[in-house]
Amino acid sequence: MNTKSRKYYEQRIDSNQGCVKLPTKTIPKGYPKNLTQKDFTVSDKSDFSSIIRNLEKYGVCVVPNFIEKSSCKEALKEIQPKFYRYDSWNGSPFPKETTVVTRSVLHSSTILEKIVSDPLFGGVAEKFLNERNYFMAGKVLKEYTCGIQLNSGIVYKVGPGAADQGYHREDYVHHTVHQSRNTFKHGEETMLGLGVAFTDMSKENGATRFIVGSHLWGPYDACGSFDKEMEFYIEAKEGDAVLFLGSVYHAASANHTSKDRIAGFFL
Repeated sequence: MNTKSRKYYEQRIDSNQGCVKLPTKTIPKGYPKNLTQKDFTVSDKSDFSSIIRNLEKYGVCVVPNFIEKSSCKEALKEIQPKFYRYDSWNGSPFPKETTVVTRSVLHSSTILEKIVSDPLFGGVAEKFLNERNYFMAGKVLKEYTCGIQLNSGIVYKVGPGAADQGYHREDYVHHTVHQSRNTFKHGEETMLGLGVAFTDMSKENGATRFIVGSHLWGPYDACGSFDKEMEFYIEAKEGDAVLFLGSVYHAASANHTSKDRIAGFFL
């Protein structure tokens, strides 16, 4: 059994309180003063180099007009009969006000063709995730390439009254343990996320929160205690998208409005 993260936490566990004491995180050096969402937003989805730079620096990049609004409406029409929830959901894994469509690419040709097959998503994923390694095959040393795989494609419909979700990293599913670093290093990521707004997203209706720069955090860095200048509710219009590394801390937010918000996350 691989238990590579236990050595980092067990030595810091307070046996009296049953918790781990971790330091407060501050905004990384080199970030703009008075950081805003605009600093990690590109003006055009064709600006590949800026998207890569934003992901390396901030762990997240907002891409306006990723797909047409008409495609959003068509996708929702295709998946509408597939939304479901379980009565056992009451905050874990999702709020009771949430319904989902899992494996959405199997239910919507629009999602398959316009989102997960988009050249930008594939190109960025290849940049961060592809691996080339040599392995022995019999008596021959061969070079192999590991391409990208879609782990998940869930569309969330979050209703009024849904509460905040706790911060987490998506690459937990791979048991990825990151070391603290001052600058980004390629070759350590195991997941790339693409979030697409099927309805407008705002702080009021529960836009996803991101802690920019948290992709540089190690096992002793706490998402419970950090400089709030690093926290952003990613506001987006219908059809906008956000690309993010699996190592960046993020969470869904509370819906304080009277309407559903709908977004898809593809990883």
